[in-house]
Amino acid sequence: MNTIGRPFRRLFRAVLCVLSTVFLSSSLLAATAVVLPAKGIGVSDRVLQTYEELIKMSLKQAKYRVVSDNKAAADFTFSPTITAVGNGFILGLEKQAKSGETYEDNFKVVSENELDLGTARLVKSVLKEEAATKAATVDDVTAAEVKSGTARQETVKRVQVAFGPTWTYGFNTPAMLYNFELAYVWERDQLAPRMFSEFNVGPGIKQAFSASAGLGLDYYLTNSKQAPFVGLDVGYGFFHQATTAEQRARVMSGFTVGANVGYSIMRTADTSMYVAANYRPVLGGFGGKGAGMYGIQIGLLY
Repeated sequence: MNTIGRPFRRLFRAVLCVLSTVFLSSSLLAATAVVLPAKGIGVSDRVLQTYEELIKMSLKQAKYRVVSDNKAAADFTFSPTITAVGNGFILGLEKQAKSGETYEDNFKVVSENELDLGTARLVKSVLKEEAATKAATVDDVTAAEVKSGTARQETVKRVQVAFGPTWTYGFNTPAMLYNFELAYVWERDQLAPRMFSEFNVGPGIKQAFSASAGLGLDYYLTNSKQAPFVGLDVGYGFFHQATTAEQRARVMSGFTVGANVGYSIMRTADTSMYVAANYRPVLGGFGGKGAGMYGIQIGLLY
């Protein structure tokens, strides 16, 4: 019995040793931080303590080891300040590295209810050394930014208008068509469902054209103000081949599927812009022959 159990005990000790080593290594590699007592003007001791603790929480979430002793050995020292302005606060934070290099920033919140949001935003900006006022993502905009039109609510309903060149295959013409799209979009975080209608017309009445409508879904790869995105859509429409000397034009109706990839800017503002490349084949084509469209769009969402 003891002979059988001995290998298992050795294995258990080996696993425990490896886990302990990994844990100690990760602890040693993590940067250490000291948060000095918060200084305030016109704020209560409760708000000072709350602000200080929120900074420590944000640093821990950023994988820093927050220590209260051995301050001289800490990699970074953070000095917080908070000033009451009306019903809101101006949050300040200075970061000083062991080498002596410093970086500081401040950020305003309009009420005590936004103290946690503003602190997380400020700590993130100081760690990255970029201005907190310019570092908004879709997740952490404040009420003041929403009201001022520089940021967005949780769910945004917007109109999308887009245009651009389109090329076709199976439509009996190599000529470029002109694309126009009108859509209504619901954006929440990184998902954006939409209802759309789009038209592709040629330079003349006898040239190729198409008209379709459908549903789509775009996905933003990040929550930043500038973000790449990908999307899919499905629709139903009517399609007209160009007239040629050898063949009469044909008109058909059918389903389409589409895919797009693009890049959006100013997402936290009231009006944002994007550029995208898209591909939309017509299922079934003309007489069993493949047909579809591909092109580039420049669009506005407002």
